[in-house]
Amino acid sequence: MSPWGVALDAPLARATEAVALEPDSWRHLQRVGLVAMRAGSFDLAAHYLGRACENGGTQEACANLAVLLHRAGRGDEALQVASRAEERTASPWGAYNLACLWAHRGERDAALAALRRAFESGFADILITTDPDLDSLRGDRLFEAEVEKVLGRLRARRRIATTVFPWQG
Repeated sequence: MSPWGVALDAPLARATEAVALEPDSWRHLQRVGLVAMRAGSFDLAAHYLGRACENGGTQEACANLAVLLHRAGRGDEALQVASRAEERTASPWGAYNLACLWAHRGERDAALAALRRAFESGFADILITTDPDLDSLRGDRLFEAEVEKVLGRLRARRRIATTVFPWQG
């Protein structure tokens, strides 16, 4: 049982099977790392997220590794990996996770800049309203403006989906 009270053995097994089928897939490696992180197995997560960052070289994979390293108390390593992630092409989840890292570290301006990059690259997920990694930004007018932009994008997508595909309403 994970610290969140969720059984993660089956998802971890499935993700590991995917890696066995495609050992160099950064997405599969990342999935194992994220499930392991949720389960509280930071060493296992670091192994897989490290491989995902190396194999994929994407901002998303490296940002996830930076967040994990920070949570594991490996701050200097987290900053090194975050620096590599910042150099990569911005992606919705890569920039979002960098925002989480900076917010958790109390680096407000860097967090807000990363959130803007996340939005500019297409980020739209309701998670922004509840993610505890962003708690240090809640109530900040600039942060709330970013949240409203994301919520506006989600509302627009829902309107489009229900107009084109009414059964999705």
